[in-house]
Amino acid sequence: MMWDDHKQARFNALRAAERRGTLTDAERTELAALTQELDALEAAYLTPATERIQQEREALEAQNQQVEALLRERQAYLAQVRAQVAELEARDLKAHHESGRKPDAC
Repeated sequence: MMWDDHKQARFNALRAAERRGTLTDAERTELAALTQELDALEAAYLTPATERIQQEREALEAQNQQVEALLRERQAYLAQVRAQVAELEARDLKAHHESGRKPDAC
């Protein structure tokens, strides 16, 4: 399949006739065949780019999943640290209370 200037000119002429409403049945068939050929050429031309974009999208999705997992891990770690700090502060407050001293200000 090759799209050349002659086919483009014929395609344009048929499209113009279609817009005017003057296509014959044979021209309508010819236009359909040219349209199908052009669609096939465009698909073949775009396939490598489409596949590359698909691969990039899949790679980004995998990367996003890794980032989300890391974020969940960090959030869990932060929650543990906050719980430990709260526990230490409670122990410190209890120790100061039992000893009768005021807790140190942080």
